[in-house]
Amino acid sequence: MNTMIETLVGYSQKRANGNDVLRAMMSHRGWFVPIGFFALSGEPKRKVESMLMLSAENLVPPGELWIFTDEASARLAADKGFSVGTYAGGMAGTELFQITEPGLQTVYINLGSPPERTWMFQEGSASTVGRLWAEAIALEEKFVEWQQTGKPDKTAIMNYRAFILFDHVSGPIITLPNMGGLANPAAAFTTPDCVQKFFYELSDEERASIKQVEVNGQRLLQLSSLGIDGFLFNFFGPGASYALRFEQ
Repeated sequence: MNTMIETLVGYSQKRANGNDVLRAMMSHRGWFVPIGFFALSGEPKRKVESMLMLSAENLVPPGELWIFTDEASARLAADKGFSVGTYAGGMAGTELFQITEPGLQTVYINLGSPPERTWMFQEGSASTVGRLWAEAIALEEKFVEWQQTGKPDKTAIMNYRAFILFDHVSGPIITLPNMGGLANPAAAFTTPDCVQKFFYELSDEERASIKQVEVNGQRLLQLSSLGIDGFLFNFFGPGASYALRFEQ
């Protein structure tokens, strides 16, 4: 059982929450998608890891997308009579959900599988909530690269549109003094589950004294005048952490 399936099963058993599922979806790198999605990816050299001729026809209704976490789930749908056509395997969730168009009102995951192994996005949420999570996890993957190379790409930070920060109710931005190798970095987060981990470190009184602020990357990098020497992203997890010095 792969991690994506395990997380879906965990959600059905209330051992995982919605954020856990979304993080697993975007981190999953073995999605089976309609073959045409590989053309939409914009990467002509992308290698199709495997191809499945599941049915002679593609009878997926307009406005719907059917995707599968693995080959077995795709074949099960075909065995149950769903006419899905030809599928290709090996697409990353970070890519898949960034090319999911708003016109796709419903996205089914593992249609035909037992309920605990399925998921559904409705009302176009795959292209809103899903896309934002995909962008966040893609940025976190870059954090890992930057940890290894020591060369952050500020353009990638500027392009991210939903960093989460916190201010004291009285004004100043929340910092994490002497953490992450920085003297006074501002705490910044890419996703709600990273915020939750931060909240676990606070008392009820501390939580009541702060307010959440959401900024895009361009605005984030303009905050250097606030007496901070950088940003400490996702210091408490579960996403990848990174310490960005302003001189970098």
